[in-house]
Amino acid sequence: MSVEESLRAFDRDTDLVCRTLGYTLAIRERANGDAATLEKLQKNGLFWTDYEQLALTTIIISLGRIFDVQKQAHSVQRLQEELRSDLRYFDKNSLAARKKAYSSNTDWLDDYMKSVHELNASDLDSIAKEIGRAESLWKKCKPMRDRVLAHDQAQAKDARTKIFTSVTYEDIIGVAQALTNVGNALFQAEVNGRQPQFGQDTNMVAFRVGREAANAILEQLA
Repeated sequence: MSVEESLRAFDRDTDLVCRTLGYTLAIRERANGDAATLEKLQKNGLFWTDYEQLALTTIIISLGRIFDVQKQAHSVQRLQEELRSDLRYFDKNSLAARKKAYSSNTDWLDDYMKSVHELNASDLDSIAKEIGRAESLWKKCKPMRDRVLAHDQAQAKDARTKIFTSVTYEDIIGVAQALTNVGNALFQAEVNGRQPQFGQDTNMVAFRVGREAANAILEQLA
């Protein structure tokens, strides 16, 4: 698999997690703040209950794919390995080729290329640190994937309930935000030749898209 293919697989899974979070939290917030919406959802309670279960499963299983340790998986671990083995994808020649492919006028390109940054081993260390932060946050959510959603283990009802109540949407958002930071840093390096910078969370565009889509549908229920 190429670096580009691994990047797109990472983007796909991260965006799905963020959009699904956006859908779900927008609906929950509208239901909590608007009695009319809550009443309409309650009239179709089975649908809403099933949707929440499906959404949570989608989020957790997708995160599980991102952090999968199997060698053949489209995981963030594999992405890091491929980045370290082929940094040429981020060199000036490769960036210039991508710019030329997407622009009919490249008179500006020579000047632009003078200030671009080529991703290096030190940058990958910074990216790995942010991925490590995401993995640490994921560990709290992982039992939900391993013991309930991906593999429905036989266990006492109280133990099953504890798995769900020990994880909040804020915990999941924390994982998604760290992954978004990584994805944005790699996007900026790939498309604009910018050096990765961490320390301040980046805009979760896919999360916002999900919220806006859900709110647009909810407006039709009003």
